[in-house]
Parts: sequence; C-alpha cells; structure tokens
Amino acid sequence: MLMKSNVVQIPSVPPERRGLRLLHDIKERGVLYYLKELEQREGAFASLERRDGTTVLVNDAEAVRHILVENHSKGAPAEFLYPIVGKGVFLAEGEAHARQRKMAAPYFTPRSHVDMVVQMVAATHEMFERWQVNANRPTPLRLDREFPGLAFNILLRALFHETNAQTAAGMQGALKAIFEKAGDRMWQLIKLPAEVVYNVSSEFRQARRILFETADDLIARRREALKDPDFEHKEDLLSQLVKNYGISKEDQAILRHEVITYLVAGHETTGQGLTFASAYLSQNPQARERLRKEVDSVLKEADPTFDNIRNLELPEASRAADEALRLSAPAPIVRRRASQDIYAPLDDGRHLFIPKGHLIMVSPWVIHRRKQYWGDNAETFDLDHFAGDQQKSHLNLPFASGPRNCIGGPFARTEMIVVGAMLAARYELSVVEPESIKYRYALTTHPDRPVEAYVKARETYRAAA
Repeated sequence: MLMKSNVVQIPSVPPERRGLRLLHDIKERGVLYYLKELEQREGAFASLERRDGTTVLVNDAEAVRHILVENHSKGAPAEFLYPIVGKGVFLAEGEAHARQRKMAAPYFTPRSHVDMVVQMVAATHEMFERWQVNANRPTPLRLDREFPGLAFNILLRALFHETNAQTAAGMQGALKAIFEKAGDRMWQLIKLPAEVVYNVSSEFRQARRILFETADDLIARRREALKDPDFEHKEDLLSQLVKNYGISKEDQAILRHEVITYLVAGHETTGQGLTFASAYLSQNPQARERLRKEVDSVLKEADPTFDNIRNLELPEASRAADEALRLSAPAPIVRRRASQDIYAPLDDGRHLFIPKGHLIMVSPWVIHRRKQYWGDNAETFDLDHFAGDQQKSHLNLPFASGPRNCIGGPFARTEMIVVGAMLAARYELSVVEPESIKYRYALTTHPDRPVEAYVKARETYRAAA
C-alpha cells in the first residue's frame, strides 16, 4: 500500500493553460514547442485544460512506461479520422482491436521482413531511376514529396503486392488534407462533428471519396485474383484481410477501414522520417561519413538484404535510423484516458495519482529531448546516442509502447535502414537550409515547409553513373 506522503496529485490548471489563452499560445508557438516549453518549466508532469476536460502531460519515463504498458483506454485525438478508419486497428477498442491486431501480427514478424526488404529495395530503385534526371543538375528535389511517395510505394508492394503508382499519388493528396485538419481540430474549442465536415466540405468529401474508391478497388481486384488457384499472393496481408471479412455491409466497412489504416499509418511515419533524416545528415558531415564508410565496406555496391539487418551488419545505418526517429518522433503525441485510478511510478520513487476519467498526454517528441535521459546534446543528431542499448528501453518511443504500440514499428525501422543505406551508397543529398526546418504537428510530425535537396551521384558508385 502506498504511503500518502509518497503520492503526488495532479496540480490545478493555471488560467494561462485554459481556453482561448491556451489556444493562442499553442497557435503562436506550435503545439510541440509549447509542450516542450511546458516540460522545461514544470518537469515530470503538468496539467492543462482542453474542451474535453483536464489533461495531464506526463514527461517522466517510468510513469510513461506504466501508463502505456497498462493499456489504459485510447484517447481520441484523431476523431477526424473516424469516418475513414474508425473501424480499423488504429482506432478500434477492446475485443475488436485485439482480434484485428492478432490477425495482422504474422505479417510484421522478422520472418516476414525477408520479402519485405526485397520490395523495399525494388521500390527504392524505381525512385532512383526518376532521380537520374535531376542528379548532378541545379534543380532541387522536394524530399517531403519524394520520400512519402516512396514509403507509399513500399507499403503497396510489401503488404499488398501492388505496384500502382496512380493509387499512391491519389491517396497521398487526400491524406495530406485530412491529417492537417485532424491535427488542427485537436485544439479547437468549438468544432463541427467530423461527419458533418466530411459531408458539407467539398474538399474533405472528395478526399474521403478518393480513399474509399481506392480501397474498394484494391479489395475488388484482390477478391477477383483470389479466384485463381495459381495466384501467388494468397497469403499476403491484403489477401488475408479480404478472406477474413464477409460480404455484409458491416464487414465491408471494416475491411475498407482496415485497408486504409495500413496505407495511412505506414507511409506517413517513414516518409517524413526519411525527410528529417536527410536534413539531419546534411548538417552532420561526420555522421554522414561514418554511414558512407560502412555501406561501402559492407555492401560493396550490392543492395542491402534482410540478412544484413538481422545479422547487425549495418550498425551505423541502424543508429542513423534510430536517431532520426528519436528526433522526429513520428507519433509525437499519444493520448490515453484513465480507465481506472492510476498511481503511476515516477523516476524519483514517488507516484503520480491520476483519477479515473482523466485524459493523459504523452509526447515522445518531448521525452526524446529531455536532457536527463539523453544528455546535454539531447536535441542534436548524434549516432552515439544509440551506441548502447537505449533503443530497447522506454526512453525511446518513436512508435509508442505497450499493447497499443504501432504494430508496424519494426517494419518502418527496417525500411529506414534499407533506404538510408541505399541512399548513402549512391547519392549525396544537400538539403537547402536544413537548420531552418521546424517541426509541425499534423497527427504525425511534419516539416513546417517544403524540404528541397540537390542530388549528386557519388563518383565511387559505378552503378549510379
């Protein structure tokens, strides 16, 4: 039993963290920077008042581990996504979530990554073929378009064995508008119900139509393909999803949401992560050189394989991926609602009491910048942050943690390693003014402006010449 003196109560919410004042400050600073400033002032935890009640921001690693692993019910920062993926594994609750996750789990095991790495390499080569037009020319590429497009192509190939570039292009535009709106709505005091917005706004009505038509087309073509006894992809994720759901209206709605969920979640995290990684490496020539030496020595102009990843033959590429994910934090804000009274242990031995029903906010983007966890250079890209085993601890939460962590986290990390190694072997990317790029919250972490880079083929790589 806990001693009363060892229990800390949530502090009352001061006036400046309520209502219009809170919204003004968040809009002026940006939500991620606001939460970071709050952590610097308050430390392990702080409270603020949103339209849906008191929220406690928890920055203490031990408390965060307890909260995420105990799997308290998911909050709803993404309510604007419910009309398009509300029945999918990302937002489902209880038995539905457990059933969907169990069905998908075999497709994200290390054994499944063997073929996935092959698909990652093939998709990256397609991108490189386009880049040859711009290589060594004074025309920059938009990395914030190139890498999300690559990530989308990899997902279509690796999970669904589809190679329709038009599918990727159409969905990307629709998702961009929806994600930005969802991020903004999280902090609005007054807002129309999501379903109303989709019905009355031509922009979002069209975005939803594109997503639904794309998913329905993928499903219909796969259902037809499965009639062929010789069809070679009967056991991939798309086939399993199609076979798992019936033809009832409810089953078809769930299936549609599931397909969109995997495309939505997968391309956003890795695409933006690769964009940020390129910016970090452009500012860090020593890290860039360490990475190049490794891929030149290990790969010897060959493509990376799953064995390279499994056998830990690319430690620098792995550290570069982990460090980019740490700083960019693809899931920058995670929310839970206390399903019961919580006594969350703190690093200092005390316990934080969070009453049942309270909203809890965890920001990996903030925690990844706490100096007590990552040292005085916590906000600097440094491969040596992962020289030990911190990537396995609860200090590093790029894909959250616990039963509701991102099921595709290992897939995304492998993708970052593979694409990063191939880039380092073949090209030099010079990002334009990388030091001026800031972070913008749109459910995931985005750069606040277009990210352009000049592409130069490395002379030492004959295949790129």
